[in-house]
Amino acid sequence: QGLQPDLVTAVEFRDRTKCFSDIADLPATAALLPLTCHPSHFASNWAKLFWIADARAPIMRKLPSKVEHVSVPGGGTVTAMAMILAYTLGAKEILFVGQDLAYRDGKKYTDGHGAIVRPLPKKLVWVQGVDGGQVQTNHLFRDCIEQLGMYARIFAERGVVSFNIQSRGAQ
Repeated sequence: QGLQPDLVTAVEFRDRTKCFSDIADLPATAALLPLTCHPSHFASNWAKLFWIADARAPIMRKLPSKVEHVSVPGGGTVTAMAMILAYTLGAKEILFVGQDLAYRDGKKYTDGHGAIVRPLPKKLVWVQGVDGGQVQTNHLFRDCIEQLGMYARIFAERGVVSFNIQSRGAQ
């Protein structure tokens, strides 16, 4: 929708290559892909592929030559890994697209968009919304918001700014 990202992540185990059709210049875009994503995501014409895996894994010997293994810390979220990689590659601005991380009307932000729909958690918490108000989220998303906020503050001290370009959802 008018954006030309430098880096995208695609973690769906379903074929979501149609989501890449809005990228104006796909051959100028890099991708960060985990082992668990759909194989068609690797077939897209990326400028560069970054693979999240142990370099000693047998599958690493079978990857196309344009795939580069990069050590990205795990244990967090795909968004945090992409943020760290963008910083490592020298990005000066990091835009968050699709990181709503909130519940509205009894539904998670990803419900209806191909993600697995799970029952609403029994206990939700309130967090700061991008519009200045409060939105509901779960404990896992709240921890994710805190992690991304911590990275954003650390990167800002080093001259890298982060923007959440969502019109609604969690800050």
